[in-house]
Amino acid sequence: AANFVALLRYDDAIRETVPDLVKAYEKFAAEDNRGTRLANLATASHTADDIALIGSRRRERLEPDEIYSRYVTVVSDSQTHRLPSRYVYLIQKMAIRGVRYAKESVFERDSDVIFRQDGKPLRAGRIVEMFTATSTPGDGTLVIPFIAVEPYSPLPVTVDKEIIALDRVCRSFRVGGYLSSSRRGDVCVIHAANIICHFAKLKLEDRWGEVIHVLPLDRVGKFL
Repeated sequence: AANFVALLRYDDAIRETVPDLVKAYEKFAAEDNRGTRLANLATASHTADDIALIGSRRRERLEPDEIYSRYVTVVSDSQTHRLPSRYVYLIQKMAIRGVRYAKESVFERDSDVIFRQDGKPLRAGRIVEMFTATSTPGDGTLVIPFIAVEPYSPLPVTVDKEIIALDRVCRSFRVGGYLSSSRRGDVCVIHAANIICHFAKLKLEDRWGEVIHVLPLDRVGKFL
């Protein structure tokens, strides 16, 4: 059952092929085991993926400029050209599908994540900020959680041939993960529902330079 859920949620080919089945299963998955149905509430409050804020929130100016700029790109209205408020509610932790995530400055071990963005392949990154914004669609106020992530960069083209060979070996196994640079690129802002899972990070020996092994934990969980 757990594998089926993951396939329906994150396999783009399946979602495109059987959209009605995906929609029906998501409604079924939202049913509480005590007999109450949560699908409507989840859809209305943007918590369909079981997102829960942890701890207090404080309203502050979103910094730095780079994060705000990425946030504007995600939420700005192309027709009215209205910019979102720079003042948001900053948070330190949240639970997504029952798993705790936190920004780097709070719990470093809970900040390394696998995430998706705009149809691109899944990437590894580190959470540097978490915040919520509000939206008023007409019949209520929605609290929408966002996460700012700095993605780990791909292996440089100048990397040692042995590293390239090792990366190919890792990728050849379903739970082998892959190798990546430990350097991080430009920050991106995503909806919290686009966080997939944590990953286990292992730094390779110094002689290999700034290289890490990325092992997505959702893949490991399927084989436990």
